[in-house]
Amino acid sequence: MQFGLQASRVSTLQELRSTLSWAEQSGFEAVYWPDHLMGTPLAVGPTLATAAQLSSRLRLGSLVYANDFRHPLLLARELATLQLLSGGRMVCGLGTGWQEAEYRATGLTLDPPGLRLSRLEEAVTLLKQAWSGETFSFSGEHYQVSEFVCSPRVAPPLLMLGGGGRRLLALAARQADGVNFNARLGPEFDLYTDQRLAEQVEWVREQAGERFRQLKLSLPVYYGAVGPDTRAAQEVAALGRGFSPEQAACSPLFFFGSLGQVRERLEELAERYGIGQVIFSQYGCDLESLATVVSG
Repeated sequence: MQFGLQASRVSTLQELRSTLSWAEQSGFEAVYWPDHLMGTPLAVGPTLATAAQLSSRLRLGSLVYANDFRHPLLLARELATLQLLSGGRMVCGLGTGWQEAEYRATGLTLDPPGLRLSRLEEAVTLLKQAWSGETFSFSGEHYQVSEFVCSPRVAPPLLMLGGGGRRLLALAARQADGVNFNARLGPEFDLYTDQRLAEQVEWVREQAGERFRQLKLSLPVYYGAVGPDTRAAQEVAALGRGFSPEQAACSPLFFFGSLGQVRERLEELAERYGIGQVIFSQYGCDLESLATVVSG
């Protein structure tokens, strides 16, 4: 099992430097940043560029870029540059975009999910063709490209698609290097259960076929703590999502319990579902206690 950190609270250069140093020393494999126009302190692109210079080992990426916020060829070139500057450590996490307040504040239209997914499907095609290093043209419903060549030419970043719906997961199974499973994202946060995760993994397995073994499957953990008594923290986390503590205890997106219990849970996720990476959120996790799990 590998571990990632979703560094959504870093707001200064000093905090960025200390967070990356702590993540490396604690045994994390990757650090990710969200792509939101509001509610997070730093923009993801410049943060990744700076992090690439401050860290020597960590994979760095987005969790996840919102496709609607920028043209995919601009993103392709930006990430190719970051891939070069980081020595090949970039992970391109990509999703449709979903947070209604951001669309409303910027005047962007929040299209129905099916339309946003159609745009994402074309965007994935453009990214992969751009990173091939070849000159190409493309004519789709949402994007038109004529004789484009992306520079710099580098080995492609790892492409990870994040979401929970059947259509997005099918796209990830066919086209991505990794899948970040999640609950339905929107005004309400669905209760996410083991049954739901099992269904999602099976969808991906069916669509991926022979390439399923090469896919990197990951899971975000929004709230978590390790210790002899985590009941109070569990209650706070559950109320924050509108669940009961008992419901939260059964969700793969919540990790609470003793060190032994959390390790057993990780083993179960790996053995039953093939999860190879768990990503702890800086927002809702007690990272100091969870670092005892990461370090072995």
